[in-house]
Amino acid sequence: MFFAITLMICGAATQPALAFIMKPLLDNGFSLNNDNNNWFMLLILVMLAILRNVCNFFGDYMFALVSNAILFNIRADIYRKLLGLPDLYYINVDTGKLLNKFTIDANNITNLFAEVLTILI
Repeated sequence: MFFAITLMICGAATQPALAFIMKPLLDNGFSLNNDNNNWFMLLILVMLAILRNVCNFFGDYMFALVSNAILFNIRADIYRKLLGLPDLYYINVDTGKLLNKFTIDANNITNLFAEVLTILI
């Protein structure tokens, strides 16, 4: 989780850096005068874009791994709880509600957690 958050922060930090690099290029109108500073700035711009995309990809990947692990743990806890319930409970409860708890409710909890964490970061 820490690695995913670090990568998300790294990807977000490249946004102001891209704007900072673009300012001199836009101010000069991308003119290629006798200095090679513009080529260097363009190279940095491309490297920052690559860094941003790599950080975003691996951050999302690591975050998906964590989210799936949380979802698995939630479903395992629900399953353990259901195994401990008496038979009378299963007679009175609709099967659709039980399946809903495993699929929809557990997934909604995980999505809510991921959304809140992403917004906070």
